[in-house]
Amino acid sequence: MTSTRPPLTPEQLAYIAGGSEWQELDSVWLYFDQPLGYPFLPHALDTFVERREGFLWTLKRLLEHGHIRLLWWTDKSLVTGTPEEQVDIIRQAFPEDDEGMEEGLWFYPVGCPVGVIWQWPGRNPIPFTE
Repeated sequence: MTSTRPPLTPEQLAYIAGGSEWQELDSVWLYFDQPLGYPFLPHALDTFVERREGFLWTLKRLLEHGHIRLLWWTDKSLVTGTPEEQVDIIRQAFPEDDEGMEEGLWFYPVGCPVGVIWQWPGRNPIPFTE
């Protein structure tokens, strides 16, 4: 992502949040799996690096807006730190290309150090407006 313009609109973020709720992180990656997205959710992200950064940008927004929390696969405890620090955990472990994604299996304990929870007591996500 070389532009400072967000890769997705607030409407697209809301669509991803609604479509991925109750699922693992691979369900969010599906929206970035293909270059330029899908007809129902197009984006301008073409290369693997652009799509990876768009995915990580989206996770940061989901964290900031209270849609998700991350938890360690090892002991199921919550990941702490700022949204940027939490996303950086995934960034550091992220594969270098589409082949490394293992068709989405990377998001499970095989490669990704964290999982996601979408629901918890008192959850009150902030709508995407910017």
